[in-house]
Amino acid sequence: MQWLKWISLPVLGLLLSAVVQTAGSVEAPLSPPAAVPADQRLDTAVAQLNQYFQQQWQQAGLQPAAQADELTVFRRLSLALFGCVPALAEIKAFEQDQQPDRLDRWIVRMLQDDRFGRYFADRLARSLTGVEQGPLFIFRRDRLRDWLAEQLLQDASWGRMTRELIAAEGLWTDQPAANFITIARLENEELDEVKLAGRTARAFLGQRIDCAQCHDHPFDPQWKQRHFEGLAAWYCQATVSLAGVTDFDRDKNQQPVVYKVAETGKDQQSGRAVDPAVPFNEDWLPTSGSLRSRLAAWVTHPDNRRFERAIANRIWGLMGGRPLLDPVDDLPHPEDGAAPDGLDLLGAEFRRRGERLRVLIRLIAL
Repeated sequence: MQWLKWISLPVLGLLLSAVVQTAGSVEAPLSPPAAVPADQRLDTAVAQLNQYFQQQWQQAGLQPAAQADELTVFRRLSLALFGCVPALAEIKAFEQDQQPDRLDRWIVRMLQDDRFGRYFADRLARSLTGVEQGPLFIFRRDRLRDWLAEQLLQDASWGRMTRELIAAEGLWTDQPAANFITIARLENEELDEVKLAGRTARAFLGQRIDCAQCHDHPFDPQWKQRHFEGLAAWYCQATVSLAGVTDFDRDKNQQPVVYKVAETGKDQQSGRAVDPAVPFNEDWLPTSGSLRSRLAAWVTHPDNRRFERAIANRIWGLMGGRPLLDPVDDLPHPEDGAAPDGLDLLGAEFRRRGERLRVLIRLIAL
C-alpha cells in the first residue's frame, strides 16, 4: 500500500467514489421487462410447433425428457444469444419476476441488447462468408459484422438483408453488405462467379450444389450442372474496383458481359456462353433490373419455401448447437402437397411476421 502516499486525498476520494458508483451500477436491481403486446404474441404458432413435435415423438415411440425449468432455459438463451452466462443481477431479477409470460418478456429484452447484436452477427457472418480472410483491403469482415449487428438490433427483414447482400453496389466500407461480393474477388481482379453461386445456394436456400459446377449432382437428381452454371451467370456483370462493387455501366452504353464456361484446355473467353437461369420457377423472376437484383428477388420470393426453411434451420442450429435437419446447408427438397413439417411451421410464421429473425428466435426458444 506504499503507493497510496503518492496520491493526494482529493484524487483518492475521486477514485473511491468511482469504484463505489461502478459497484452500485453492477448490483443495481433490474426492473422486469414490460408485457409483450397482444399483436406480437406467438402463442398460436408455438402451440402448433409443440403439437407437431409431440406427434413426431409419438410416431417414433420416443419419450421426451422432462421440461427444463425456466431459469435453465434463461441461462441457455444467454449462452446462445450473448455467448456468455447471465450476469448475477440478471439472474436475481429473473428469479424475482413472477409476472405472467416471464420467459417471453425476457427474450424480447435480450433481443434488444447490444450483446445480442454483436455476438449473433458474428455467428451469422460466418454462415455468409465462412471464416476465410478474403482479399486484402477490399474485404472487411468487421464492417459486414457491424452491419449485421445493426440490422439485427433494428429487427430488420431478413428478406431485405438478403437482397442487399446479393445485389449490393458501392464501397465495401460505405456499403458493408457488398462484402458478401468482394470476398469472391480473384487475384486477377475478377469475381469468382462459381464461388458466389455456391455461397448463394448454401446461405440462402440451404442447398449444397457445389459439385454440380463440374457434373450433375450425384445424389440429388434435381440439381444439374446447367443449374449451377445458370446461377453463376447472374453474377457475371458484377465488378470490383477502387470505386466499389458495380455492374456494367448502362449509361455509357457498355455491352453487357456474357458468362462463359471454359472448355477443357481452353481459356474462358473462348468458352461456351451461358445465359442466367434459375433451376425452378422462372416466373418468380422480375422482368427488369440488374442481373443480381433479379436473382435476389427470385431467392427471396414469397413462394420460395427453400428460403424460409433455410434460415429457420440455420437459426435453430445457431441456438441449439445442431440444426433441426442436419446438415444445415444440404436440406432435402420440400415436397409439394406434403404435410408441413417443423421448418414449414417456423417459416410460415416468419413470413407472416415480416421475415424477421427475432420471430424465429422467439419461436424456437418458446
